[in-house]
Amino acid sequence: MFILIIPLVMGLIVAGLASSKGKSAITWFIYGVLLWPIALIHILVSNDGTKKCPKCFSKIDVRATACPFCQHKTTQEEIKISKEEKVEEEKHNNTMLLILVIIIVILFFLFKVIAHQ
Repeated sequence: MFILIIPLVMGLIVAGLASSKGKSAITWFIYGVLLWPIALIHILVSNDGTKKCPKCFSKIDVRATACPFCQHKTTQEEIKISKEEKVEEEKHNNTMLLILVIIIVILFFLFKVIAHQ
């Protein structure tokens, strides 16, 4: 019984975090229930669809061409830099996710070997 409660609670936590970042809560709930250690780290490192305004540093939508707070208009150079930063962030997130999966696989096999002794 207790083994079933942990994935459900973790699924709810992952879904809540995903919802706060504007992502589908239902999809992330299922992902969180099935693979909660991976899903939790994945949602914690994922981007919430915002960027910082280069003038006032407020969080604004990545598609915004002007800041709603200070009215700063985004230049082509800033858009290029923002895209490059996003690519770098995605590479970093993918690397971290791969490392996490490798660690989980190694731990799984270690526990399996220990359990058979």
